[in-house]
Formats: sequence, C-alpha cells, structure tokens
Amino acid sequence: MRNVAIDIVRGFAVFSMMFSHTLDFFSNNLNLYGDFWLRSGLDQFNWMPVFFVTVGVCLGLPTRNPKRIVKRAALYMILGALLCLWIGSIDADVVFIIGFYTLLSLPLVYAFKNHKGKALIAVFVVSFLLTKILRQNQIYIYPFSYGFTLCITLPFIFVGWYLSDKIISNDSKTISKFALILVPLTIVSILFGLTLVSLTIVSTLFWPVSFYEQTLSLVLLDSLIVCLIYVLTMHFQNFRIMKFFEFFGNNALAFFLFPWVIVYKILAVTQTLRNFEFFTSLTLTLLFLTLFSLFIAKKPWHILEMPRKANVLLKILK
Repeated sequence: MRNVAIDIVRGFAVFSMMFSHTLDFFSNNLNLYGDFWLRSGLDQFNWMPVFFVTVGVCLGLPTRNPKRIVKRAALYMILGALLCLWIGSIDADVVFIIGFYTLLSLPLVYAFKNHKGKALIAVFVVSFLLTKILRQNQIYIYPFSYGFTLCITLPFIFVGWYLSDKIISNDSKTISKFALILVPLTIVSILFGLTLVSLTIVSTLFWPVSFYEQTLSLVLLDSLIVCLIYVLTMHFQNFRIMKFFEFFGNNALAFFLFPWVIVYKILAVTQTLRNFEFFTSLTLTLLFLTLFSLFIAKKPWHILEMPRKANVLLKILK
C-alpha cells in the first residue's frame, strides 16, 4: 500500500521542478523570476533535498526488497543516461543522480539498520570533516550538473531513513498542534526536531549557508525545511488540494521525463528554445502541463497497449 504523505511530498517536488524546467525551456528572460530566488536566498534550497530525503524514507519501507531497490535504482540510472544522450546534455541527470545515490546508500542502510541514530550522526560528522578537508586543499568535486556531492547527499538520505518509521506509521489524526511545529509523532521525534533546530541555528552562526561551499549549515537548514514539509503534509494530507500533488507523486517519473523528452527536444530541434517572452512562455508552460496531466489522468500507463517488455519495465517502476 502506498504512503500518501510520501506521494504528496514527492509530487510537490516533481511539480515544482517540472514547472520551473518547462518555463525555463520557453522563456528568454529568466530574470523576471530568477532574481527573486537569488535575492531571497531561496536558491539555496530546491527540489533535490526533497528527493534525497524521500529516497531515505523509501529505503526504510518494510515492504521494499533490496533486490527490487537495486533494480529500480539501476533502471533510473539507465533512463537518466538515455535521457542525457537524447537531449545531448547532462543537464537532465536528476534521475541518474537519484539512482546512483540510492545504490550507494543501500549497503550502509542495511549494515546499520539496527543503529539508525548512530549511523545518522556518523554520516553527518564524516561528511562535514570530508568537506572541510577538501576545501582546505582547494579540491572541488562536482560529479553532476546540479553540484550535489556525496558530502551533502548522504546526510539528506540518512535524515529521511532515520525518520522513515515515523512517516510510514503516520496517522494524521494523532498529530498535536504542538508537535506540528517540530518533527512530530513521538518523544524521540520531538527531541530530534529540537536537536535539528538547535544545530541549524548554531551552525549558521559559524558557517554561512552556501550551496557552493557545501556547508554543514546548508544541509541542516535544508533538512529542517524538508522535515517541516513532511510534518505539514502529514497534518493536512486529507485536504482536497493535496490530491493534486499526490497525483504528481504517483506519476513522478513520467512527469519528470515529459519536459525533457518532448518539450525540450521539440524546442531544440525547431530552434525555438528560450525564444519566447516571459508571459507567452508562462502560458505555453501551463498549456503543456495541463495537456500532459489530462493525458496521464485519462490514460493510465498500465492500460496502454504496449509490447510485453514494456509491461515488464512498468511493473519494475511500480
């Protein structure tokens, strides 16, 4: 049985990323909304921490077989590589990144499954020390286009893995108003929330929140934001508007691939990529997303007539 909160949070990240990418493909003037993110500092947080924390949560699902996780992660890497070849750029390597770090995290998750708290602390300490050593020696490693290195990705994943039991067993009716401010559900979770808030405040006093520097304060702040997103989602998951994001979460991979496979490729081939005025591009973005959403809603993937091998592929994705 799918967890509604996980689907909603994933859908929120997918919709945000999909909307931004599609608008980026059309618009020739990104400063109209790009400046807002830069000036507000919100560029330090995007959808990737949401994805990584959610990867950690999913790794904690009791129904997930390790072999199935490996197959799914490998499939993500294959799809990501094919997508980059299709568009002739590594800018669309998000799917590959998720698969890569899932495979990397899996052995650690199963090795320390009975010591979640210790594993979480160890990952944060090692990541912080490794980042400090690399910076002191002026070594900068950005293996992917989004700049998410091992040092900041594993902490996000292990935060999600540590909280997976609380999120998976969530019953929105049991969440108190006091717990809503923190990371809810149990005394352990509330203490974790207080610790995370305290560490975030202290770390920002000593290290600037910087994505480029890959600072500890960035990881802690983004982890806190994602935790709060999960808290709010679990509290309000029965609201009707949440069905919108749940829909995107249920079809996350299809919605991510759509802008790159279709929209980006068409615009690149026709040489109209980023040629439109902002409001025209906004209208076209909403039109494309609406049409594709209707297509997904009216024709679910499992009822489409496809070759046998494609059906096997879809079963793996499910």
